[in-house]
Amino acid sequence: DDQLELDKQELNIALVKKNLGLMSDTEYNSIKNAYDQSMLNRNSRSIAIDNAYIALNKLMNRDLDNRYDLELDLSYKELGAVSLSGTIKQATDNSNKLQSLRDSVTMLTYNYEHPLSTTSNEDKEIIETNINQTYRSINDTKASIEQQLTSYYNDIVSMESDYETYLIQLDELKESLKLQEKLFELGKATQISVDKLKLQIGTLEENIRSLVYNHAISVMKYKNPLLITG
Repeated sequence: DDQLELDKQELNIALVKKNLGLMSDTEYNSIKNAYDQSMLNRNSRSIAIDNAYIALNKLMNRDLDNRYDLELDLSYKELGAVSLSGTIKQATDNSNKLQSLRDSVTMLTYNYEHPLSTTSNEDKEIIETNINQTYRSINDTKASIEQQLTSYYNDIVSMESDYETYLIQLDELKESLKLQEKLFELGKATQISVDKLKLQIGTLEENIRSLVYNHAISVMKYKNPLLITG
């Protein structure tokens, strides 16, 4: 909303310039199109947030119109040295879902190798088919676990790199803001230019908070694979 307000101010200034003949229609339309696109993006984000609340309320069997202030105090801490292959092995070895599938294979194999007197050849073929399908399910589940954990690991590495970059960018923006505020005091900068930098700083700080949250959640899932593998 802060960004939209700044964009609207710029659009109003552009309209005045266009009416005074100081700006071409093409330049004005470019600024107006950018503002219109920002409005569309805002509406899309609003719809996405509403849908997320609806999904959450459905899960909790609550009124679909309910809204919540969700706050988690998650501090940033790097993942550190880990073995991705070791994590994947631990997850597949301890997965309840995989153990259930293994138990099914054991039971089906026993029934196949020790048929009852009433078991027909057709019954044995069905059992053999079920055994093969269960083995495929085991392999698919293992592949899914590996894919999920690898994705979490790659995301964590990427976020940790972004975190360091964001901190550098934040320091640079704060220095730029100090300079713009000095220039504004001297009448050599506009209030909009100062406000834009403040907004950039606020946006980046929010991005950092979001990154810290997503990083903490990903690390938690990576270190506790049973949360996602069952």
